[in-house]
Amino acid sequence: MLRAYTEKVRELLDDLEQEEGAIHQAAQLAAEAIAKGGILHCFGAGHSHMIGEELFFRAGGLVPVRPVWIDELLPQHGALRSMEAERKNGWEAVFREQLDLRPEDVMIVVSTTGRNPAPLAAARAAKAAGVPVIGITSVKASAETEPRGDAGMRLFEAADVVIDTHVPPGDAALQDERLHVRFSPVSTVAATTAGHAFTAETVRLLLDWGEEAPVLLSSNIDGADEWNERLIRRWERRIPELRRGGQT
Repeated sequence: MLRAYTEKVRELLDDLEQEEGAIHQAAQLAAEAIAKGGILHCFGAGHSHMIGEELFFRAGGLVPVRPVWIDELLPQHGALRSMEAERKNGWEAVFREQLDLRPEDVMIVVSTTGRNPAPLAAARAAKAAGVPVIGITSVKASAETEPRGDAGMRLFEAADVVIDTHVPPGDAALQDERLHVRFSPVSTVAATTAGHAFTAETVRLLLDWGEEAPVLLSSNIDGADEWNERLIRRWERRIPELRRGGQT
């Protein structure tokens, strides 16, 4: 099954290369935000929250990334609870209260189908604050769904820039005639790749513009602590998670 799965992942990553233009657009928004002193907020519910966790405080990644962690929407605090919470209405007020959204920022929203109220509320809260929204989502998977609750639309219809992960409907990529459902999800691989590709392009643009690229060094490299501490001091007021707990 290793070869079967990796072949599906290779096909998906080949499809993702079609998103070069969208990744460049997203990177332009991010680079402009960082150059102005803004930060990149990253929200995902359920397993999509892992993209924010992956981009946050990551060796080789950008320092000014703030993951949006809300306990009720995290599967480690109860898988069914988080699934039900993502489908609830009323999240926009929570995001407005808990996130320090400023016009110089960018909001990244990750959701494979983008049909549930929580990710759409994150996008609406950002737009209400004048913050552009980058959606990392699957247009194909979304097109087979209808918005739930007060979502009103799907993420690919709400975001200012859409990076299409090309994940198949249902997420799972493999099948066996002995099982009537598909298995082996691919959305995390695709969304993580999209996230790192767009932040890599952000670094390139910042350097092209003569701006500092605030990239974190691995703490296992000699001299990294001094480098990282300088950057953390610069961004910790906007990203308290760099030194202490999250939003909840």
